[in-house]
Amino acid sequence: MEWCNYYSVLCPLVILVYRSLFMDQIKVNLIMHTIKFSALTAAILLSSASFAATQLAPDELGYSQRGLSVHGNPAAAAATAKINGVNTSKGGMVSISGGIEYGNLDDLFDVIDNISREIVAPINGESSPSESQSSIDIAKIIDENPEADSALKALVPEVLVVGGLLAVIAEQGYGTAHIGLDIPFVISDDIYGGSLMFKIQTLGSSKAVGITEGLNFDEAQAKAALENILAIDHNTPSTEFDLSAGVKVQYDQNIDDLSLRLENESLLLVKAADIFKMSVGYSRSVYSSDSGNLFLGVEPTFYRVGLTNINVSLGDLTDSQVLFDNIRDTDFKYQNAFDADIGLIWSANHYELGASIKNLIEMDFDYPNTDFSQFSSEEVKDKLIQETTYVIERQGKVEGAIFTLDRRWSLNMAIELNAVSDPMQNEYQWASVNVGYASDSWWLPGARLGYRQNLAGTELGYLSAGITFAKYINLGVSSTLDTVNIDGVNVMRGLTANLGLQFEY
Repeated sequence: MEWCNYYSVLCPLVILVYRSLFMDQIKVNLIMHTIKFSALTAAILLSSASFAATQLAPDELGYSQRGLSVHGNPAAAAATAKINGVNTSKGGMVSISGGIEYGNLDDLFDVIDNISREIVAPINGESSPSESQSSIDIAKIIDENPEADSALKALVPEVLVVGGLLAVIAEQGYGTAHIGLDIPFVISDDIYGGSLMFKIQTLGSSKAVGITEGLNFDEAQAKAALENILAIDHNTPSTEFDLSAGVKVQYDQNIDDLSLRLENESLLLVKAADIFKMSVGYSRSVYSSDSGNLFLGVEPTFYRVGLTNINVSLGDLTDSQVLFDNIRDTDFKYQNAFDADIGLIWSANHYELGASIKNLIEMDFDYPNTDFSQFSSEEVKDKLIQETTYVIERQGKVEGAIFTLDRRWSLNMAIELNAVSDPMQNEYQWASVNVGYASDSWWLPGARLGYRQNLAGTELGYLSAGITFAKYINLGVSSTLDTVNIDGVNVMRGLTANLGLQFEY
């Protein structure tokens, strides 16, 4: 389909989510039994494989929705259950969310494909069988510059162009996408005076990232090699001259000609993750007074995490988008683990303050083994090592809200206290502010507007908007203001969407 050319990062995610939700029979049975009380909910779940859209940031949700969200403070269920006239004390949500984000590099895949034609991938110190040559015309440079100094001055800018492109790919050469399904619901709102919630979340994510080896060009070594090249005569046998940084010039006596080759171990790494989470959260009031109530919540969580990756040297790459098709067929390495979250909320008539800590244990998961013996560059090895492990890092968060007595109007603010990384090694630390109106009417929708800023990593900001119509159907979108050109089409650098259904019973 044509849209796959524009959003090629997303194409394998449809397959990932399909595999995640439908190919693992145990997982299917668990989800289906969990939601068997609602035929409509089951229908939405079964249709979710057709959605190819990133994980919804928690603060894009309305105030009452966060009480029923897998992203919410663990104490939120009991705090929300005490609110009269807003939602219901026993209910749930089904939410499908997804999105994409690109680095600030126009024509990302074209740049990667073009640079791949400039370099050759060395194997164990030897050039690969490829006959690729750089577009740098060393014979012309030598012909027009009979002195080593002038030849060097003519050569350096052209080498730096290639090095600059590699640096840009290392910094901005990425594309990432997520698609997720969340199903939280209240099992009981009166378990020893508290609320018991059951939550399921499945998340598929994929990322392509350039792992590059810098061109540390040694001009002194290059000048000495150029002096030897300028001394070539017809009796000189075929030989190779090393100008440093993988820049090599080959003299072929048979045709009396020079050619330049760039040997470099830069590569394109494509990663994918299939994450399933199941948790049971309990929250209740632990202190009450005329001025407000203090709620405490805990949430043990079971994780089943599948990880996979593939890499191709840029010198051997013919079409970077083909890698996204290949990633869907690779074997995932699955691992299980347990973790837990904890949270506190102080709730008064016109304001609320909360604090939470996610992932108290900090479990780690490994990607399939990478063969490092094929690389001689320590720079490339070090960068790859950082991509071989996913740690569910501990993260603190504080939040606050002010609202009218009936909770119709609210202003919500939140900030995460430290930066952490997701399975794709995207670093994030969100700060957000949102204003919302909640409606109980079938015909008058509720609405939300907000802004969130990543204080780490990409440091991108997102504008968000959402509505709740017919009382129970939620729709939200968020977008960056920055754009990037992908396959000739201007798209937002980051774009997310979510569609959800609230229900009560």
